[in-house]
Formats: sequence, C-alpha cells, structure tokens
Amino acid sequence: RVLFRSRFDSTGAITTAYRILSGTSRNCAGGPTVAGTWFSCEEVAAGLVYECDPLTAGQGVARPAMGTFNHEAAMEDPVTRAVYLTEDAVSGRLYKFVPTTAGNFSAGQLYAASVTSGVISWVATSSAQPDRSGSTTAFNGGEGLWIEGRRMYFTTKGDKRVWLGNLDRS
Repeated sequence: RVLFRSRFDSTGAITTAYRILSGTSRNCAGGPTVAGTWFSCEEVAAGLVYECDPLTAGQGVARPAMGTFNHEAAMEDPVTRAVYLTEDAVSGRLYKFVPTTAGNFSAGQLYAASVTSGVISWVATSSAQPDRSGSTTAFNGGEGLWIEGRRMYFTTKGDKRVWLGNLDRS
C-alpha cells in the first residue's frame, strides 16, 4: 500500500503530490496525533502502526510498541497523550498505549481493556501479539474510533454497536 498527499488548485489540477508511506499491507482507518502526524494502521494479523507526517514526503515510522495485531484505528488523547487503538478481529480487544515520553511513540506500555459493570480498567499486555487473556474484554470487530472532549467513541462491526468510554474514569 502507498499513501500519498495531493494538493489541487481551484481548477482541479494537481499542484503537489508525494508519497508519505509505502511498503505496508492493508492500511486502514488510523487516526491523528496531537502533533499533527497521522497513524496509519495495518489491518493484517501481524500488523503495525506507522506514524506519518502528511506535510513531508518520505516514509512513515513503524511503532511496534503499539502492538502487533490486526489494527484498525488509533487516536492520541490530547489530554493524557495515551493512544487508543481498536483491533479488527472477532475476538479483538480495545487497547491503550501509554508512551514513556508524551508524544514519542517509540517506547511505552500497551494495555488491553477489561470491562466490568460498565467500568473500564486496563491490563498490561505484550506488544508482540494480540491479547487473548481471559482477564481482558473481547470486542467483536473493532472499527472506527474518535475522541471528543473526555469521551472516546468506537464501533464494532460484528455486533453493530457504538461504544462510549469516559476517559476521565479509565
């Protein structure tokens, strides 16, 4: 897959076009960061998240600390700077990546959500493979994700649901 940035003038003619990422597989939704970069998520079994600068030609940077799984969407919380990620699999999980240094996604801890009585807690997990622990909650085909204020919304296609999480409580 190749991701491009293109600009057009008022007549529709291309004025600028360049590659921001290539050499990846089945990139999906992704999402924005506070710094204006973009997460591009590979939707394959051993998929990675790549951080891309859409304003600069060049290759995105793989962020393996955010996990190796069937990624769909990712978005950085502008307050805590944690990154929330959905996994597009029948037994997929909702993840939270807490970087060691805010805004630097090269190192940190990955967590999987555990939901009990509507309350989300976070269980530390490995970035080397998808979490399938009985102590974490499966979400049926995680899809899009968005943060608005202190609320996180995400969808699951397998059960056709929209989920809401209060980021001040998790």
